[in-house]
Amino acid sequence: MVWQRQQHSFMLKDKEIRFSFLCPKGWVVIVHPDGYLVHVQNISPFDHPADVPGGLSGGFVKISFMLDPKANPEKLQGEDVWINGIPWKQTINAGGISGDHSMTLETVRDGMVFRIYTYITGTGGKGPLFESHLATLTQMIHSLAFEPTVPPERPLEVPPPPANGRPGQP
Repeated sequence: MVWQRQQHSFMLKDKEIRFSFLCPKGWVVIVHPDGYLVHVQNISPFDHPADVPGGLSGGFVKISFMLDPKANPEKLQGEDVWINGIPWKQTINAGGISGDHSMTLETVRDGMVFRIYTYITGTGGKGPLFESHLATLTQMIHSLAFEPTVPPERPLEVPPPPANGRPGQP
């Protein structure tokens, strides 16, 4: 399998959170228009999965990287795990709406919740295809690297904000 590095960032009002990860070449990368979500999946998306005979194709895999500025960083739930020196809360589910296997990882990055969500379906939750997809997702997660957070660049003609956050009196 050939891997390629994907580089993305989530732009906030006061900072840019940059990250990168490896994904298999040929997988589809979808950057959500709201700017806080990147999906990576092994097949192209389609608009109406319920209209596709048999539903999702066998062995559908999706991983999402997202920033949730509205989530409370003090209310993360799940089992404590460490990946690449970063503490995460991990929740694993299977069956029903969770598909064959789903996993959520959450950590706090620059005061906000950074979440990874994975989903595998169409494998029966066992066997070589399932194990291969699980190994691929694990490798993608372990390749995640955060770059230093940077403040956004200000146009030169815009003066910096006042130190106390309020304009001075004329």
